[in-house]
Amino acid sequence: MTVPGRYAIIPTHDRRTELATCIAALSQQIDTLVVIDNASDPPVDSFALLAPAAELVILRDGEQPPNLSRLWNVGLDYVAKLAEAAGRQVWDVAILNDDAVVPPNWFTACATAMRAGTAVVACSGPHGPVQSPILKTKPDADVWTRMCPHAFVTRGEVGLRSDETMRWWWFDADWDRRARLSGGVQLITGYPTTNTCANSSTVGVLAEQAGRDRARFAELWGSCPW
Repeated sequence: MTVPGRYAIIPTHDRRTELATCIAALSQQIDTLVVIDNASDPPVDSFALLAPAAELVILRDGEQPPNLSRLWNVGLDYVAKLAEAAGRQVWDVAILNDDAVVPPNWFTACATAMRAGTAVVACSGPHGPVQSPILKTKPDADVWTRMCPHAFVTRGEVGLRSDETMRWWWFDADWDRRARLSGGVQLITGYPTTNTCANSSTVGVLAEQAGRDRARFAELWGSCPW
């Protein structure tokens, strides 16, 4: 079996401390880490980030208010070019919020479980450890066992991308739906992750955008699961 490449994508905006913590927890689990610096002030500085085992790439993006969905796609497209330039036919990509913290061996545990079956995404439970592995292949309204939006791993060669019409929220739920229908979302036991600043940025114009994103999701899928 071909060993997949190991990549990670972290969009960030003005969270230097949280970003450094995220990278410190993740960097020894992957080969290449792509940070997308979305208009941070001051800009993210590679010399201030500790990534002892992984190659660190910083991409700059100045759009404000942000289109987080597009930033995921920017990272995925960039990683695809890296993988293809390296001659890889398969590669695993983690997408994380800049305030996510993952435990040791999280990436390998997710990627191994994903590659063992049909799943195209794998993650820990989004609200705490699940009691047994779960493969989700059909849409449902169970928010407790959906795809973890702040930290997950996907098969890069499958080519899943975000719907950029949902700029801030709900595009992760759209990812969950489409991943299930493309082979499945695998939830693994153990390896809990944290999202230290959850929802703290969804205020003002971003809260308004979240409402529009919810309406767009309902337009695409007929209803919202929660």
